[in-house]
Amino acid sequence: MLKNFLIASSLLITAQVFAQNIPPLPGPIDPGPKDSETFLCDVASINEDAINRSSNLWTSAARGGKFEALSPLKIRVMSSSESAAAIDVYDFYKKYAAAAFIRSPMYDRGTRLTQKFVVSKCVVDASRATKVVLQPALITSYKKPVTEKDHLLIFLALNKSPLSDEQIASIFSDQPFSSDAFERRDQIKNLAASAKAESKKAQHRFIILEGDLELGRYDFDKNSFDLPMLKRDAERYTYKAVTQGKKNPPHYELTVPAALLIYNPKSIDEAKKIERARSKSQRTKLKAYVQLKDATNAGGPTINATIATIEVYSENGELLFRKSAH
Repeated sequence: MLKNFLIASSLLITAQVFAQNIPPLPGPIDPGPKDSETFLCDVASINEDAINRSSNLWTSAARGGKFEALSPLKIRVMSSSESAAAIDVYDFYKKYAAAAFIRSPMYDRGTRLTQKFVVSKCVVDASRATKVVLQPALITSYKKPVTEKDHLLIFLALNKSPLSDEQIASIFSDQPFSSDAFERRDQIKNLAASAKAESKKAQHRFIILEGDLELGRYDFDKNSFDLPMLKRDAERYTYKAVTQGKKNPPHYELTVPAALLIYNPKSIDEAKKIERARSKSQRTKLKAYVQLKDATNAGGPTINATIATIEVYSENGELLFRKSAH
């Protein structure tokens, strides 16, 4: 009886000491003065909950501010560089892993894993970049590509990936080529040559992309409107289909300056005008002025670019506001 009592007491004391050594889960952590850029980091699943497998260290502890979990395997981090972000994530793991999901079958107190295993990669978050390089350009310098072929010609003009004539021909036409080898060769050669010649005349520095926009409701405390999905909305641009077959235009991989994600009206009357247009239709229109960088065919035609200026319109085409990242 005494022996059982002593064992139970020992286990209780051990559990209390163990619990005392576990730090509490943090709330939002304020970024430091050097945390000037936002990064997306791919992370390993640490202390995964045995019952709810979508919950782990990151989703329970990275709750905003400097660290924000976007999923069990990806977090948004504010830091000074990609390498610094990786170090910050690893330090976070060492400090707070012990606080998350003690019932995890692979419970880690922040001492088991190396930095390379905890965080595999950190890259600049293109949806809210703070360090962007833009060229000075007048609004009138930007031109709107109208058709999917216009966009494909821009892609071809900027492309840095090796492309054969057959690949070029396939990008510009879904129509089957002749089964006759000689006729097929001539068709491919002619189509590729025509596309290359046209691409040299394509506007491939400053363009306009248009589409729908999700505009947040007016925030009375901040006197602002948020544009939370600006990157997604701009990348879902509209175009006129004219080429033969069902050919898709290239994807624009856009970098969005963080300054464009919020708009502060200059007066209460302007705020009322924007909110009235937003609330009546729930659909506002976006005109994005985009500066192009380069293009690649890895994973399909993709053009890399940065948004320089945006204009937001009502559903009826009335200009609500313009904002530039310059």
